[in-house]
Amino acid sequence: MGITKNNSEDFGENLLIAEKSIKENTFFQKVSSMIESMQPLISQNILILANHVDVIIKSRERDDNCIQRLLDSVLDYAGMCDDGLILFKRLCRYYYSINPQATAEYISIYHDLYDSEKEGDHHR
Repeated sequence: MGITKNNSEDFGENLLIAEKSIKENTFFQKVSSMIESMQPLISQNILILANHVDVIIKSRERDDNCIQRLLDSVLDYAGMCDDGLILFKRLCRYYYSINPQATAEYISIYHDLYDSEKEGDHHR
């Protein structure tokens, strides 16, 4: 029994699927490598942001613009790593007593940005 046209088509289709899978795997490996190489920079930035958050809280800063600029920066890291999320929560807790509405908006933005990602992330 030889290869029929249907078997040949199936083989070609399976080959295309395998090639696509290899390309996706290669792309994933490259992206993972890039992210891994960025980890030291992310950690360094978290430390810098933590210092800014400490200053804001210790000085009892009440300037909305100042705190919101920092929240904008911290929000970027809140979805990248646990330390970023901890920092975001800490600043939100502080800011809530100053501007509860703006704090709620930042929390809502966090959920919009990252909750759908975390639902699909089975590693957390």
